[in-house]
Amino acid sequence: VLHSYHPQAKIWVSPQAFRPTASWLDAFYKHVNARYPWFGGVVFGPWVKTPIQEMREIVHPDIPIRRYPDITHSLSSQYPIPKWDLAYAMTLGRECINPRPEQEKQIHNALDEYGDGSLSYSEGSNDDVNKFIWSDQDWDPATPVIETLRDYARLFIHPEFTEGLARGLLGLETNIEGPLLINENVERTLQQWQALEQTVPDHVLSDYRFQMGLIRAYYDASVRRRLIHETELQEQAMNWLRQAESIGAIPALEKARATFLSARTSAVAQDLRQRCMALADSLYRSIGAQLTVEKHGAKAGRGNFIDNIDIPLNDAIFLISQMQSIEKLASESERLQAIHALLHRTDPGPGGFYDNFGHPNSWHRVQSRRSWKEDPGNLYSPRVSFGVGLRGQEWVHEITAKGFEGKATPLAWAHQVTTLYDVPLIITYDQLDPDSGYMLRVAYTGRFRSRMKLVADEQWLIHDFIRTGEQPVYEFVLPREATRDGLVNLIWTCGEGERGSQVAEVWMMRR
Repeated sequence: VLHSYHPQAKIWVSPQAFRPTASWLDAFYKHVNARYPWFGGVVFGPWVKTPIQEMREIVHPDIPIRRYPDITHSLSSQYPIPKWDLAYAMTLGRECINPRPEQEKQIHNALDEYGDGSLSYSEGSNDDVNKFIWSDQDWDPATPVIETLRDYARLFIHPEFTEGLARGLLGLETNIEGPLLINENVERTLQQWQALEQTVPDHVLSDYRFQMGLIRAYYDASVRRRLIHETELQEQAMNWLRQAESIGAIPALEKARATFLSARTSAVAQDLRQRCMALADSLYRSIGAQLTVEKHGAKAGRGNFIDNIDIPLNDAIFLISQMQSIEKLASESERLQAIHALLHRTDPGPGGFYDNFGHPNSWHRVQSRRSWKEDPGNLYSPRVSFGVGLRGQEWVHEITAKGFEGKATPLAWAHQVTTLYDVPLIITYDQLDPDSGYMLRVAYTGRFRSRMKLVADEQWLIHDFIRTGEQPVYEFVLPREATRDGLVNLIWTCGEGERGSQVAEVWMMRR
């Protein structure tokens, strides 16, 4: 129930629930359509299972629907950044400074016809740009985003730098689009903001709205430079492990670990890091922005993205943990065998298939009923979600390489393909060998820990409902009939009242 601001004001209600059942929703809409004297309308917001298009058909035509859009969160939210790079999810996190001007316009206009205005869900200054984009679109959905950004820059920062500031804010949005490793726009965006930094007057340099854009430009470039560096370090470390048979297991493990640890002794982008720290302090002094836990009093996972500026962006945490276990093995043959298994963790064998469904390379296998522009809240179609999932914790705010019982996990487990509620998750494999049988290995990770069932081609039960989150990896034999035509649709569904299906990795291995 949303707050009323006057004793005579009507009450608006929302079917917001993490695990709604059909009977619960039926009862809710029955009461809504009763149109009690105190009743004002229905609110469509985060964790509402009914798409607004269907809600408009269910409730009486004269009952208004108000939108309550989540403009403040970048993941684990109503409108997450689509297919966000894992490096950003781990560092920028859920409540970073998050200008998304073009995306906010698309989200607004995709569903605008079904609602009667909106009241945005904000948690502070981090979504400052999004507030003005959304409000402008409420006023006139035909308003170009660039005009709103020009007004914003002209009014709040400085009229002489309108165009540079507007384009700089757009650049921050393109920074978060697509794989970060190959996103060269990040460096260009930093150059644009640095040019502004060198020319604006002192009072603009200390303006918090200017600094919020500036800190993101520095931060994004810092993360990308580290990602490039640490990706190369991981490849060097794996090359040492590949030489284990020739140089010995222990020397290979030692050299690989030293390579990973050199990310600290030969750290890159330290000048960008220091600028971020200075800007974080300045933002705290000017508006009380809490971008770190210890220094600025933030709550972990709630906007403290500066705390994440040094976290490993490769698989160092998992691989070092595995190497420590290998070193304790009794014999050289055991150590070499374990190193081989580590190097081949994702290998599906000859003629097999492997997919990491947090990565865009695997999304051609995922079936989607609607495009993101048609379904930005993913109530009909799959999305990428983040978080390995910890036992005993319902909500995990920070994306780390630890999960289940707090043990180190592969980064592949930190993101998944996800469908919400009872929407089926369908993944298709084609070009299969019709003369071979297949073994399916699947990694079920994610924070939902739903009860999930898997069926092949709507005919063959692969497994009945199991509660995920108890163990990460399962193996099942696929019926020969399911793959004999060279194609199989793997279909996951949840039990009633569950939050959704989540799949991180799939191996299709020839038998």
